[in-house]
Amino acid sequence: MNSITQTRLRKDTLEYLVSISGKEAVWKSAQAILKTRPDLIELHECLCTYSDNDANTRKTPATQLPVTHRSLIENCLEEKHYVAAIDLLDAFQSNRYYPSEQEMRQMMDVMVNDQIEQDIAYRAFVVLQRVLQTSGAQAYQAVWKPERIDKDDGVLWEGYTDFWKFIEKRIRASSEDNSVQVTRELLLLEHIVNIFEYDMKDKKDDLESSLILQLFPVEIGRVRVRTNISGPIQALFIPFTDKNCINAMYLVQRLFKLIILLSYAGLICPVTLARDVYLHTKNLGSEPFRTFVQTIPLSTFRTRYLDVALQDTNLEDLLQGSKSQPLDLNKIVKVYFRTKPFSGYIPSNDEWRHTFMVVTILDSYLDCKTLRLHGKVYSGLAKDERRLLCNDRLPAAMSELSLGSCPRVEFLIRIVNSNISSQIAHMD
Repeated sequence: MNSITQTRLRKDTLEYLVSISGKEAVWKSAQAILKTRPDLIELHECLCTYSDNDANTRKTPATQLPVTHRSLIENCLEEKHYVAAIDLLDAFQSNRYYPSEQEMRQMMDVMVNDQIEQDIAYRAFVVLQRVLQTSGAQAYQAVWKPERIDKDDGVLWEGYTDFWKFIEKRIRASSEDNSVQVTRELLLLEHIVNIFEYDMKDKKDDLESSLILQLFPVEIGRVRVRTNISGPIQALFIPFTDKNCINAMYLVQRLFKLIILLSYAGLICPVTLARDVYLHTKNLGSEPFRTFVQTIPLSTFRTRYLDVALQDTNLEDLLQGSKSQPLDLNKIVKVYFRTKPFSGYIPSNDEWRHTFMVVTILDSYLDCKTLRLHGKVYSGLAKDERRLLCNDRLPAAMSELSLGSCPRVEFLIRIVNSNISSQIAHMD
């Protein structure tokens, strides 16, 4: 697994202990890591801003509630005495004991079952959140396994065969006209996302055992690195392909962020992830495409994704080999700034999309090469990249891009120009 395990300040230089799968961990400066592996900085910042004190409350090994306690709860659920069942769950659960997987599935069913009052549904959400906060995600280890699901778990689980198909169904259900039911579906999705976020932060040193990773198919011969990710990506793209599902977009992007972090750790193939995401966005309309790109939660992945997208543009007037050239500031300015969309691929009245990608990859690249921490700014730009930033060629290229652009792209260009000025101001 790829990770940063420790940090230190040595002679006023910020250093990280970098562990790359199969290699001995070594100390590297922040600037050195930003030059070659900015994704590891993002992985560390996302998972280690979480206080270990929060996890320490869940260090005590927890087990399922005693049989006598579970029997009382199960009797209430069988008789549809949901308030009593929730009261018992709330009273019995602690950092030592958590409900059975069946009881938690039934509580999730209560959350979205339109035959049950909304205030009871909300109480079910609250008690499940308490289970997560006191016992941790270990309580949910077996909840998603198809072979463990029973018909008595509730209508929510009927026909359950695959977690990602289940998520897809819940996202679509959040588009219903009934605002009360939409709220309940979003509460369920919120709870599910919370489970995986808690779990990954608790297991930041052992992401291979994370719950969400276990829900990705394992291919023969590729036990450690997941490459079969089309199902999850398809589910997460629903809010961008179905405008009625836009309510779930924020929750979907939080799930997407966890998947990106797993790719940074080397547990999901980063090349496959960028390619599959591009294939799903290739035919998106203008607004969904812009929304998706701007809501990608991590700048290193946004840069990788746009690199894949821009390789699928018209490079015929450029030197051979430009397409496969490693991504750096020189490639962005000297290659991608000169590309054009293929004729017929993007409608003539929508050519701003190409300009939008070019400007955004520049902005994302500068962002992922910069770390602002404790009042200091660290840059991973190479010397030739810094020279290019200070060269008149870049402002001229930016001005050329802005000609004929729509107001949104012009606004983005102004933001990028401001970012460039900030980079220059902080150069050594």
